[in-house]
Amino acid sequence: MEELIQAWIMGDETRRAKTERFIQVAIRDGGTRCAYCELDLLSYDSLYVLDHVIPRKPKKEDQARWLEVQCRFSIESMDNLVNACKDCNNLKGRYLPRGQTPSEKLQDARNWVERRRTTRTARSRPDLLQHLIRDARESPGDDGDRSPGGLSAQAH
Repeated sequence: MEELIQAWIMGDETRRAKTERFIQVAIRDGGTRCAYCELDLLSYDSLYVLDHVIPRKPKKEDQARWLEVQCRFSIESMDNLVNACKDCNNLKGRYLPRGQTPSEKLQDARNWVERRRTTRTARSRPDLLQHLIRDARESPGDDGDRSPGGLSAQAH
């Protein structure tokens, strides 16, 4: 956090405003991690951005719903800002999250970013995606049939 304060002191007016909002959001959220992927943003100062959970400009197909949401939520308020890495911000794009509360909207945006990341991985690295799917199928379920070591409970 000290590095951010120094950047605020030494930076130009635009940089100071961005850093000040980043610090305000970090204090509100209790940390400096990306709201979508949990990347530690202090380690990657040049990679962070302030993201509007509800986008300032919607996609054309979301225009009517965006106008409705805009009546209930202030798009420029601090409640609509989260700290994000540039990759997650690009993955989210102008997606308009669903949900009644800001936390529900943020969770929907997180899910959207994760789906987009998975889709991108599937296109660029199908071998990695198959590996992840295989690992997910082989991991123990929540039904209590397996112990953490992967052995059935009866084998103990």
